Amino acid sequence: DYILPQALSRACRLMADAPEVGFVFGNAITRHSDGTEEQVRPLGRKAGTAKSLVMTGAEFVKVSGGSNIVPTPTAVVRTKLQKRLGGYRLELPHSGDMEMWLRLASHAQVGFINEDQGVYRRHDANMSLAYSAGHMLADLKERHKAIMAFLTEAGGTLAADPAVRSTLSEGLARLGLRARRMSRNSQVMAVGQTGKQTVDRPGGMAGHEFGEVELLASFLIVRWHQVDRSIPRPLPRHHKCGRACGFRQGVYSFVG
Repeated sequence: DYILPQALSRACRLMADAPEVGFVFGNAITRHSDGTEEQVRPLGRKAGTAKSLVMTGAEFVKVSGGSNIVPTPTAVVRTKLQKRLGGYRLELPHSGDMEMWLRLASHAQVGFINEDQGVYRRHDANMSLAYSAGHMLADLKERHKAIMAFLTEAGGTLAADPAVRSTLSEGLARLGLRARRMSRNSQVMAVGQTGKQTVDRPGGMAGHEFGEVELLASFLIVRWHQVDRSIPRPLPRHHKCGRACGFRQGVYSFVG
């Protein structure tokens, strides 16, 4: 991965013009090993036509939801803020960057540059690619751990904001719904191809993983309903028995 020409000067200029900004990120390009390229637009249409913009911590959380929207090659952090708050958490090897951006945003505003600032080199040896490909359950669990760490240990006053907590719980719930839908589709495809339910499939999900996706996704949906009680939603029901989902205490946790 690398930054593009003038990227650092653009980031430093924005931070000089806005002293309250703690870190800056921007658009990126993903360059695949076969030579093809893919544009990464973290804010999409929300960035509009502005060349740059500044967000409050709450606004950054709102656009991020339960996802990590910061392309790491584009990020520039104020040294003083980084030293004060620390870097990646060792216990979050696959979602430490997501937690760190949330932590930084809880203590400073966030700048965004609406230009290509860096390049991802994506190949089979990439840790993030090898980790996320075909591992929906692990990815969802790591995001859950990152948000839990932010809310319970490092979020400060931002983590106490009901709107922020609702946004993060909604984001995780929507990711859980997507993971559950994809896992169910993979099960249906496997049964259709073999004529019977398989336990383990290359590139697929083991039976116990499928069950845990169901459990975690349903838990996150329920917690979203509990955190944001203004949204009337029935409890999700088990896809087989039709009964309302229940959860053993201690299996998963989320700060309400």
